[in-house]
Amino acid sequence: MIKVLIISKDFTYCKNIINTILCRFNNIQIKYILENINEAIYIVYKKQIDLLLIDLSITEQYYLKTFRKLENLCRDRKIILIPIINKSDIELENLYKNIQLIIKKSNENIRNKDISSVFRNELTKLGFNFKYKGTIYMLEALMYIYRNNIDLLDNLEKCVYKSIAFNKHKTEQNIKTNIVKATNLAYLYQDKQVFIDYFSSDLKPTPKVILSTILMKYYDS
Repeated sequence: MIKVLIISKDFTYCKNIINTILCRFNNIQIKYILENINEAIYIVYKKQIDLLLIDLSITEQYYLKTFRKLENLCRDRKIILIPIINKSDIELENLYKNIQLIIKKSNENIRNKDISSVFRNELTKLGFNFKYKGTIYMLEALMYIYRNNIDLLDNLEKCVYKSIAFNKHKTEQNIKTNIVKATNLAYLYQDKQVFIDYFSSDLKPTPKVILSTILMKYYDS
C-alpha cells in the first residue's frame, strides 16, 4: 500500500486529487492532508510516507529554505515528492501517470526483493556463507541474470562479472576469484549429500552450474 501525504489549502483541488487517485488505484492510501510545510516535515520525520504531493502556491508564505528542507528530507527517506503547479486537468492527468510509474516501480522493487529472498535461501541451502563477498556477488549475479537474460550464463565473465565489477569498482578477476572462493568453501563445509541431491551429481559444481541450476529451479517452480 502506497501512503500519500497532500499539502494544500485548496480543499476543492484536494478532493479532485483524491477522486483521481482513489478511483483509479486500489493500492493507494491517503494518509494526511495538511495545510503547511512545517506540519509535513513533522509527519515525514515521524510516519511512513511513500508519496508527497505539494501545492506550490502555499510556499509563498514560507522561506525557500523550509521547502528545501522538506525536499532534502524526502530525498533522504526515499519519498517521492511531486509538486502541483497550475491545478489544471492536464496536470491531474500527469499526476495520474506519475503515480502509475511509482506503483510500477514499487511493485518491481517488491518482486525483486521476493526473488532475491528465494535465491538467498537456495544459496544458504548449499552452504554459502553471506559473510563472504563471493556469496554476495553470487546473489548479485543471480539477480542480474534474472532481470536481463538467462543467455548471459554463456559468458559470465564478460556479461555478468563485468557488470558487478563496474558497480563495485573492482576488476572482473576479483569478482570471479571471490565467487570461486565462496563456492569452494561451501562445497568444503556442506554435507556432500546436499550437493548430490541438489545437482543430481557427485561432481563438484562450478559457479556457472550453481547459477544455472538455481535459476532453472526458479523458472520451473
